[in-house]
Amino acid sequence: MASSSTSSSIQLGSTVSEKLTRDNFVLWKAQFLPAVRGAQLMGILDGKIPQPPKTVEDDKKQQVPNPEYDSWIVKDQQLLSYLLNSITKEVLASVATVTSSAEAWELLETMFSAQSRARVTNLRMQLANIKKGGMSTEAYFNKMRKIKDELAAAGKPVHDDEVVSHILNGLDYDYNPFVSSMLGRVEPISLNDLYSQLLSYDLRMEMYQDGGQYQSSANAAARGRGSGNRGRGNRGRGRGGRAGQSTSNSTAPPKKNTKIKCQICKKVGHEAPRCWYRYDDDEDDQPNNRTAGVATAGHGVRIDGPKGGVNWAFFNF
Repeated sequence: MASSSTSSSIQLGSTVSEKLTRDNFVLWKAQFLPAVRGAQLMGILDGKIPQPPKTVEDDKKQQVPNPEYDSWIVKDQQLLSYLLNSITKEVLASVATVTSSAEAWELLETMFSAQSRARVTNLRMQLANIKKGGMSTEAYFNKMRKIKDELAAAGKPVHDDEVVSHILNGLDYDYNPFVSSMLGRVEPISLNDLYSQLLSYDLRMEMYQDGGQYQSSANAAARGRGSGNRGRGNRGRGRGGRAGQSTSNSTAPPKKNTKIKCQICKKVGHEAPRCWYRYDDDEDDQPNNRTAGVATAGHGVRIDGPKGGVNWAFFNF
């Protein structure tokens, strides 16, 4: 019996790292049960190996102590101690009066069974609706894996294909090219491969956003468009240079023509309205009133002919 007790104590080992609270029964159970199974005490915990009688009859029909009872008690009490040391004080108050590990286990499962079902439902809803948002790829994957592990611990495992679908569904618009490439695969992809592919996509996105190849391509495209515009502009001026010059001359103010020749004195540099010889002071040579009126209205200019004749030229300015 002593050796059995010592053996059971060694196999159970230390208590679980995360003690039982009112909202982590699934995770606590996933840590607690492997140690119990390893010590071959699961039959005592779930009641399949009931407590043996304290005494048995010997060959003489006399009641003698049952050695199996003592061995069972040692294992059961060690298991109960291991269980009680694995829960927090808030839960310990609910099982403080129990005397066997099977009784404590049944009470805990009754307390948390309804909560476990609700927990499984909530976990499935989270798995289907969670979005990456501002989380990093590592944090996003860890959260999805944690939900998957909790469901498996609750006895409701989820296949990798379903988790991959939920992960792709939770990616935002920037990951549309990545999602399209994953959906176009013929062979299914594992979670580890999906994680590696997603990290590689993030690295390329960061490279583009930090001004890498994307920036260079944008600059090259801008330079190409600018060069094309300048080339077209030069070609346009080459083909229509004279027309362009004519257009600019029509809009620009007229320049002074230094080669203009006066119609009166035949000198270069001024026009007839500015000529010193525009008016004749000889009254005898003045035309009659009618002619003078016409000349004045029409800006007439007297021009002396070569034989003393008088010619009048009329200019409308």
